[in-house]
Amino acid sequence: MKRHFLFFSVLFVTVSLIYPIFSTVGAGGSDVQAEAQKFIDEYTTKWNNLRTESVLAEWNSNIRIVEGDDTNAKATKAAQEKLAAFTGSRNNIEAAKTFLAKRSNLTPLQIKQLEAVLHKAGENPETVAPLVKKRIDAEI
Repeated sequence: MKRHFLFFSVLFVTVSLIYPIFSTVGAGGSDVQAEAQKFIDEYTTKWNNLRTESVLAEWNSNIRIVEGDDTNAKATKAAQEKLAAFTGSRNNIEAAKTFLAKRSNLTPLQIKQLEAVLHKAGENPETVAPLVKKRIDAEI
């Protein structure tokens, strides 16, 4: 599961960085494309920050092991919960679905990026937040 998550994480970031180079905005869907791109850019920035925080916390948990000290484990859990809450938020899910409903006005790359947002949300849906927390607890 971690490999799968890592693959989509790398794919999402790579696609987000390459998009401006190859993107062309058509006249008919430029407003929708611009709004979608703004959402994608904001999502990517926030996701990168939260993912970095989560990875660093997990790294510290793996390299700083002190018997009887659960500080790192708590920090890792908190960081993972913040990332899960963001990726699975109703707002992100609804925004991605709204843009995908207008897919004829989007670039193929934007469609893939928005589908990746929904894929990430599927691992951590806000609608079942207690189950997501249980999964995180089980993984730590």
